Amino acid sequence: MSNPQPQVQEYVFIPVIKDINSIINNNNLIINGLTIPINRSGHITSIDNKGIHNVLVLTGYAVDEKSGILVPTLDPCDYVKGILVAGQPSNPQPNQPNNFSILKLKLQSNKLYILRKSNLPQNGIVVNIIYKNEHTNTELRTRFVAIGDSSIDDILNTLKQLNLIGQNQQIDEGKLKKDIKELFNYYAVESS
Repeated sequence: MSNPQPQVQEYVFIPVIKDINSIINNNNLIINGLTIPINRSGHITSIDNKGIHNVLVLTGYAVDEKSGILVPTLDPCDYVKGILVAGQPSNPQPNQPNNFSILKLKLQSNKLYILRKSNLPQNGIVVNIIYKNEHTNTELRTRFVAIGDSSIDDILNTLKQLNLIGQNQQIDEGKLKKDIKELFNYYAVESS
């Protein structure tokens, strides 16, 4: 009799962008017409009184800020930072736009480029990354985006809404806002 393999939890990568509230609505990730329910607990990214933990960095991608979809650039200097939340995307319905794909990565936690590692699952994880499935355009132009003061409150409220803050945690919001500004920056696709 064989031992059953432990269940591997699935997570969704959510890019932390200036207008993150445009892709998060009522604990759902809304990307290009696809709605992904987000679980209320079990996220890899977490917030405690020491700050934000387990931020994933994906290199070779930029983000389309209007849709929240990642765009492969093949440039190792381009990157997008984001959070990992418990959830599992389903296949798009026939009437939904289908110019994106979902990359499902099954990896050991130590194979991911994660900032501020803390309490990662030992049995591996499945990360769902939503990206444009069009051919990579070598003429694609990207620009660096830093999170500014005007976006910090929206990002903080979204992180709270996603239930990333541990129960009974006393959070210094000033410190957390500084953490957001320090941690999150990304490359965005230039509009033509």
